[in-house]
Parts: sequence; C-alpha cells; structure tokens
Amino acid sequence: MKRIDISKAAHLIGHHHPVYALAMASDGNGFYSGGNDKGVVEWSLEKPGFVKVLCPVPASVYSLHGLPEGMGLLLSMRNGEVWWIGTDQGQVLRRFALHKEPVFAIGTKRGAGGQLELVAGSEDGWVSVWDLEQDREDAGQTGDRGPVYHFKLSEAGIRCMAFSPDGKWICFGTKDGKIFVLNSSDYSRHIVLDVHAQGTTSLCFSPDGRYLLSSGRDARFCVFRTSDFGLEKEFVPHMYAVYEIQYHPTLPIFATASRDKSVKIWSAEDFRLLRSISTDKGLEAHRFSVNALTWDHSGRYLLTTGDDKVIMVWNIEK
Repeated sequence: MKRIDISKAAHLIGHHHPVYALAMASDGNGFYSGGNDKGVVEWSLEKPGFVKVLCPVPASVYSLHGLPEGMGLLLSMRNGEVWWIGTDQGQVLRRFALHKEPVFAIGTKRGAGGQLELVAGSEDGWVSVWDLEQDREDAGQTGDRGPVYHFKLSEAGIRCMAFSPDGKWICFGTKDGKIFVLNSSDYSRHIVLDVHAQGTTSLCFSPDGRYLLSSGRDARFCVFRTSDFGLEKEFVPHMYAVYEIQYHPTLPIFATASRDKSVKIWSAEDFRLLRSISTDKGLEAHRFSVNALTWDHSGRYLLTTGDDKVIMVWNIEK
C-alpha cells in the first residue's frame, strides 16, 4: 500500500477525565467510551456526537468489549469487577465480582460446546473464565454460579490479552514483560516468552494468524511467528509504550496508539510506517497519551482517545 490519506471527521468532547477504553456498538452506528469519569458513554458515529451516559459505574473503567448483536457490552474496572451491560437501557445484567485487583484485560471466546465465554485477566495475576450463555439466565446477580475456570497465571499483574483468529491460542501480557501463550481448549501453558525489559502493554494477532505482535513499556515492538513463536522482527515504533494495536477490518494495515501522544499506521505486509497522526506532523491530534483506538466495522473510520479527554474520529482513505 503506497498512500493513506487522513482527515479528521469529528472532535468529540464530554469526558472530564482521561479515557482508557473504546468499543464499537454491534450495529456499527455508534460506539462506547469509558475511563476515569466513572461512567460509560454512548456516542453516535452516523452523526458524530454524544448520545447519553449509558451506565454509571463505581470505579474507573479500564476495558470495554462489545458482545455479539443483542447481547450488550462488557466492562472491567479498577475495583476488580467486570460488568455485563445491556445497551438498550444501560441496565446491569450481571456483575462478576471475583477479582480483588483491577481488571485490565477482558475478551470472549467460544467454549468446547460452542458457548460464549468471558475471559478476564487481573492485576492479581489470576485469570477467570465465565459461561455467558449460562449466566444469561441470572440477570442482575453477582456471579453466584462461579467461573468455569479460575487459575493463577503469574505473580505479576496481567495487563493485556489476545486471541488467535483460529481459536487455538490465548496470550496474556504481564507487568514483568512476559507473554504467556496458552492452549485455548484447556488453558494449559504452551510457552512463556520473556521479551520485554518492562511490562507488556499490548498484544494482537494478525488476521491471518501468522503473527503475534507485542509491545511494552520498553518501547520495543516484537513480531513472533505463531508457527513456533520465534521472534521474526523487532523495532522501536514509538518513543514510549504502545497501549493498543489493532488491524484494519479489510486493508493490510494496522494502527498503534502510544503514550508518546501519537497514533501510527503501519503496513501489515512489511511493517513499514505509512502515516503518523500527531501534532508534530501538523495535525490537530492528541496532546497527551493516546490510550485506546478502534476501527469502525467498515474500516472507514479510526477512533482514538486518551489522557486529553477527547475522542477523535479520523477518516481513513487509501
């Protein structure tokens, strides 16, 4: 890919504190944000702007995860709780109150029986797995059924997580710079990669499943072959830690968000830098750390947010 054109489509204000998480709505017409405000906010993407405060929460929101259509939204918080929210009315469908430390990593996968499972990784170093299909019947309760699995992964806190496209692997990044690669079927340990000099801050599999990408507080960016989890390539993409890596839905590119106040777009074919979104490049971009980003379902827009409390919507054209 030779050229990526970038223009700002929207500059959204409303948060009064840093924003840490973004998630698209299942219909693609809107999205959600959360951070230090102690509330999850719903926004329109069709006509960019504020819609409503979807749900008040008791602690800072560190992660958001959109569920399949009709199922709602998952959020994790500083107090260790994970909530399942209905996006129609903002009602709390389920509270998973097992972890006692902040939960930074949440996601979903299909279990052996095809059921949808919530996977959560906490600062306490533990991983919990919950059957969402079963728990659908217990709306409004606090997780009495208990998790399907609950196990100690690491003495260091868990900060990020990634699922391979084929469903074979789950990877967790920890505060001591390690990457734990587990078999998705039974959560057994496959390999531990000790690569980052400081904490691992982001993980992402390539859409074709060939590579696992990681970055850490040491500002190193590592590319691993999933065939043997050997190191394929490493470089320094930003001045400071990368907090998010996400591939475009259709194009062979991916984006990174960093504490260095910039967002960068890379070639997925040769890991070459294509564009940088930053004030240094003359764009009206973020002034502080960029904590989260996400592509909309069509890939037309890239959404970014961070410590400056602003959500920016970027129009991306090749």
